Amino acid sequence: MIQEAEAWLLSQPEVLVQAEIDMSKFNCSNVETIEDPSEKLADLYKKSGKTYNKVRNFA
Repeated sequence: MIQEAEAWLLSQPEVLVQAEIDMSKFNCSNVETIEDPSEKLADLYKKSGKTYNKVRNFA
């Protein structure tokens, strides 16, 4: 079961690619196994030169 909203976002890489997030370094086939999805998503944003804000970016 997905525990964080960020895991739901990570399960839809095409949405993140549309937001210009580089998903080439993301290689997880089962997002339910990620310990801290919010941290992983923030890291992907950072590597793409952006800052993740849960309120602004998730809405």
